[in-house]
Amino acid sequence: RQDSTIFRTWSRQGHRPTILTTGCRNTQHIYGAVALETCHFTYHFAPVFNGSTFLVFLRQVLTVFAPRPVFLILDNARYHKHPEVQAWCHHHRERLRLWFLPPYWPELNATERLWGHVRQQSTHNRFFATTTQLVAALRNAFRTIQRHPDTIDAYLQPYR
Repeated sequence: RQDSTIFRTWSRQGHRPTILTTGCRNTQHIYGAVALETCHFTYHFAPVFNGSTFLVFLRQVLTVFAPRPVFLILDNARYHKHPEVQAWCHHHRERLRLWFLPPYWPELNATERLWGHVRQQSTHNRFFATTTQLVAALRNAFRTIQRHPDTIDAYLQPYR
């Protein structure tokens, strides 16, 4: 989100830190997937979360992680179970399997830890005057993960 999030920080005693805000949430919609054994990460910005944009991401996942089979662990968002998505996945069942987490268990999803890392590294305690600045900060964090997958290795250890 474009609005500022205050995270642990330091300041002189008696001087509370302040961070500017635009007052608008402006949430970015980002799909992401990570290979647990290699920490290889891929992402996709989407205008909205729906069946069509999720299909674009699934095609990307198969391309990025080819030729290996992909086991994608998902929450229970409606667009994950969209009929068009289900039909496409059935057609690609030799290369792609979807596994759904129990409801309300995000801690079982390894990608949730990556989102926390990205927020901590790129958005906490920072002001973004424009959406462009926010997107640039997020892309920079994602590219850092892609260039240095060892930076996220510790987050993925519990899932191996």
